[in-house]
Amino acid sequence: MEVAVLVADDHPLVRQGLRAVLELEPSFRVVAEASDGRDAVEKAAQMPSGVVVLDISMPGLNGIEVARTIRRSRPELGIVLLTIHDDTQYLEEALRAGVNGYVLKEAEPSILVDAIRAAARGQVFIHSPMAQKLGQMARGLTCPGGLSAREWEIVRLLARGYPVPEVARKLFLSPKTVKNHVSNIYSKLGVSSRSEMLELCHQRGWLDSRGVPGE
Repeated sequence: MEVAVLVADDHPLVRQGLRAVLELEPSFRVVAEASDGRDAVEKAAQMPSGVVVLDISMPGLNGIEVARTIRRSRPELGIVLLTIHDDTQYLEEALRAGVNGYVLKEAEPSILVDAIRAAARGQVFIHSPMAQKLGQMARGLTCPGGLSAREWEIVRLLARGYPVPEVARKLFLSPKTVKNHVSNIYSKLGVSSRSEMLELCHQRGWLDSRGVPGE
């Protein structure tokens, strides 16, 4: 079965490299390229079937926004995100948006090929390093203080000095939703301010001075 593929990335060299790799597969045919999110949505609308390979960080609409739009308008298309982002919040948002695959750009070409084939069959494929992180979060191994995975991601970003609007942008949430999470975090940790929260996290060794998990 031939699989039509749309490649969307804002870097021409990346698109050309992906085309060269994918066209080595006899069953793949790269039918279009897109240089930004809106271009990807428009070209996906013209595909009779196939798989869309998206970068997350694109101008216009980011890859997760594109995936969400395509999933609403063209639910039969497969969607694979190919990205440098190895933070679990991106993976969680991608899965909520309805993607079939999540692959890091450091992966071997064969991994992307497997992800596209899975997406063409309507299956889900998560690159193994991200699957491991997702499994750790599900077991609560990376969430101290009784915090949820989402709450812990917010704590880490706040610890790095990001204001609430920037935290919201990075996590693809509304500022109001982030504020609600922060209130829940304060309640769970028994604190009443960001400074108290960060002091507690540092005292307990949950974060180091960079806002990342301590040893």
